[in-house]
Amino acid sequence: MDPRTAEVMGKWFDACHRAGISLVAASAMGEVLVGAYGDEHRSYHTLEHVQACLSLVEHAPLDDHDRLTAEFALWFHDVVYDTARTDNEERSALMAEEWLQEQQFEAWALAGAAIRMTAGHATRDDDPLLLRVVRDIDLAILGAQSDEYDSYAANIRSEYRSVDDDSFREGRRRVLESFLAMDRIYVLEPMRASLESRARANLERELASLQR
Repeated sequence: MDPRTAEVMGKWFDACHRAGISLVAASAMGEVLVGAYGDEHRSYHTLEHVQACLSLVEHAPLDDHDRLTAEFALWFHDVVYDTARTDNEERSALMAEEWLQEQQFEAWALAGAAIRMTAGHATRDDDPLLLRVVRDIDLAILGAQSDEYDSYAANIRSEYRSVDDDSFREGRRRVLESFLAMDRIYVLEPMRASLESRARANLERELASLQR
């Protein structure tokens, strides 16, 4: 295991320890996670993305139990990722729920709900704070500095390498326009204050590049 993988997997074992999950169960699922996120067809939805999300949730306004639930949601939210399918989030949620139930983690349903929410990133003001935190963290890359955003966009294109350029541009255009049509890309004030304007600039810039 390379040092970067070992570092992020250390966070996995720490989360499992805090949840009272046995080392045997944590190790078995850890192997599954490393295999899934390390799939050769992935360029963006990798352990590096998970690690970036986990770094952000450390500072989220959650109590310890909700933070742990959010960590599990972020660990599993892209564990199933097939660009040819439209049910990745549902399958990821089911996998998380089944495993967390087996480990007697009481907030398994909330973790599953947070994962399903990432399918369309739609939340309401009365949704649990945990869902809104996971939502904004998953979209944090949109508000990255321009060079990091451009790398993200290139990695997304790489993941859709089997799709021809015209079809990709049309599908990607719809995704970008859906984000730009939102009244608020980020629903939590701290994220909105720091990332909203840059996210819109990044999205508009990529959209313009697709129309050339």
